[in-house]
Amino acid sequence: NASSTNAIKKHFSNYKLSQKELATVYSYYLINNIDYDCNSFISGNIDDISSSDILVQRKAVCYGYSKVFSDLCNSSGIHCYIVTGMSKGFSYTQGKVPVESNHSWNVIKIDSQYHLIDLTWAAGYVAYEGKTLKFIREADPKQLFADPNEFIKRHLPHVPWFQLLSPTVTGTSFYGLSKLPNHVDLSATSVKVNFTQKLDDLDTMDYADRNSVIIDIGEKYFSRPEESASDMTYLSYQLMMRSNKLSDLQRSEQMLLKAQGYLKKLPDYKSKPLWKNMEQNLSYCRNKMAKAR
Repeated sequence: NASSTNAIKKHFSNYKLSQKELATVYSYYLINNIDYDCNSFISGNIDDISSSDILVQRKAVCYGYSKVFSDLCNSSGIHCYIVTGMSKGFSYTQGKVPVESNHSWNVIKIDSQYHLIDLTWAAGYVAYEGKTLKFIREADPKQLFADPNEFIKRHLPHVPWFQLLSPTVTGTSFYGLSKLPNHVDLSATSVKVNFTQKLDDLDTMDYADRNSVIIDIGEKYFSRPEESASDMTYLSYQLMMRSNKLSDLQRSEQMLLKAQGYLKKLPDYKSKPLWKNMEQNLSYCRNKMAKAR
């Protein structure tokens, strides 16, 4: 059992595999070696840990499965996105729309074609044994290179491009409601979209710009002000801490201002700890900008 993505990659590099075969063996390695972390799911205490830590602990929630798979694929020349959105999984209640993301999965690009992968659901399922929630390992191959028309029945990404469908399925159609509470009107709008071109355009961007666009489009279609503001603030912080270039710091500043705009949708935004954090980051960023000029 490997304790790093590099070790897994090195092991499978001994075989002459196509990109699709490699993505498939990575998938089965992970679903056979990582348990779903029921305790973290129940407590809601989900840390953003490294892929290596996940492989050592051999347990994760959906984001962890998606993160390790993304790291493996991207380091092997297979472009892979982590996709967030809503799902009709274990905790789904008919007609109830979550305020924030409740699931993560992947979209990968192989031979100019995009594919859907949900390793969490491919690994098995959870069920109560008495009063204890247990993970039952039972591989579901349908979640690997899934049919978009079937996948959309239980997965709704915040960014419609990741449906890999045109026209897109609306949030109202997904939930069977006439209107989605707490969400913007765009979520009810089906659009014809060349998702391949949209995702190809994202491929040309660097990490910061690509993820900034993904967060912004997701917020426009499924408004989750605090979640989007937190994600954009973290992205800005990453860029600010790894670069002293004025152009990067200016990008970081713009991300923070956009994050503040998201949070301002909430009437009590100034009482949020995140607002204070953004103000501090903005001050730090502008001090770095002054020194870089």
